[in-house]
Amino acid sequence: MSTAPRTNIDFAAPPIAATIQRRSLWVGIIFGIATIIGFIFTPAQAIRSYLLGYMWWLEMTLGCLALLMTQFLTGGSWGMVLRRFFEAGSRCLWLMAVLFLPIIIGMRSLYFWTDSAAVAKEGLQHQAQMYLSGPFFVMRAVIYFVGWGVAAYFLTRWSGLQDQPPDRDFSSRFRALSGPGVVVYFFTMTFASVDWVMSLQPHWVSTIYGMIFVAGQGLAGLCLATVMAIVMAKYEPMRRILKPSNLNDYGNLMLTFIMLWGWFTFSQWLIDWAGNEPDEISWYLARLHHGWRYVGFVLLMFYFCVPFLLLLSKNLKRDPRSLIWLAVWMLVMRWTDLFWQIEPAFNRDAFHISWLDFVIPIAMGGFWVWLFYYNLRARPLVPLHDPRARAILGPDID
Repeated sequence: MSTAPRTNIDFAAPPIAATIQRRSLWVGIIFGIATIIGFIFTPAQAIRSYLLGYMWWLEMTLGCLALLMTQFLTGGSWGMVLRRFFEAGSRCLWLMAVLFLPIIIGMRSLYFWTDSAAVAKEGLQHQAQMYLSGPFFVMRAVIYFVGWGVAAYFLTRWSGLQDQPPDRDFSSRFRALSGPGVVVYFFTMTFASVDWVMSLQPHWVSTIYGMIFVAGQGLAGLCLATVMAIVMAKYEPMRRILKPSNLNDYGNLMLTFIMLWGWFTFSQWLIDWAGNEPDEISWYLARLHHGWRYVGFVLLMFYFCVPFLLLLSKNLKRDPRSLIWLAVWMLVMRWTDLFWQIEPAFNRDAFHISWLDFVIPIAMGGFWVWLFYYNLRARPLVPLHDPRARAILGPDID
């Protein structure tokens, strides 16, 4: 292997990254203005749409972090090629922490358990009342973000140190943090999904609910990174780094996450159906009647069945054009799933969708993508002085 010096310029993100970054900021500003208008005229609907958009982009952020830790634990070419994309997404966590503030401010419009009179009327159990309190809700959120932020900060900081000579092997410290980090992520995300989404209907409880979100976040982070990598692969240096075998791996991983989501979702439904208790089936009754049943049908067919069949094709998984469109579609399906999770809690008797359900996620996405490409452009697209990267990618980074 050549020992010729490598420079950041050779492996910097191509100029198209700056163009996308600039345009994303304008998208965020324009749709952000529309979001402000929505909050002025329809504040109740706006905060609900805000929660939908927030959970969607949080999925991609935490999905990148979880996959980054998985890559450090398992190694392999699949993760090394996407490592800098996972890092760029993980470093957007501070933005998501800031964007959580409107949810805290508007929590009285989202969660009826913040109103003591409503709690007494609904007859929540004493244990639920103790857990679902405003100060405890905020304190738990702080704990979640601190846990995620510590993992993201140290992993991306150590990775950045490997951009400068000499070659340094940090694999032991990566694994030492990523192992406990994955465990912390699973537990905190389970509680966060309960706090931020399931508590919209606190009478209903599911012990597998958090796993559905974990599977969805893994899929969202993978699809986002795959889309970004394929876009960058039209230019150097990603053109010579991203291989058809990598795309095949990403397709297989997408299939795995889709199957996990399908299994967790079916298991949750089966347990509630078998129990047949009023509180247990109330969540599904709100989502399987009126127009909401058609959203559930769309998820069954176009989130599970059709992608499952398509991803059995090796040729499709190795074709960048086909895979990128499928990845984008799966991100749309993640939004649809979250919409089905959140919106019926406020509109149980009729299907309802608002223009803000589209505008606010796009506004958040504009700023998120801007920050993502800012992070991506700050470093080479591969860790140049990581011995494992050189061993896996070989002459492609020489």
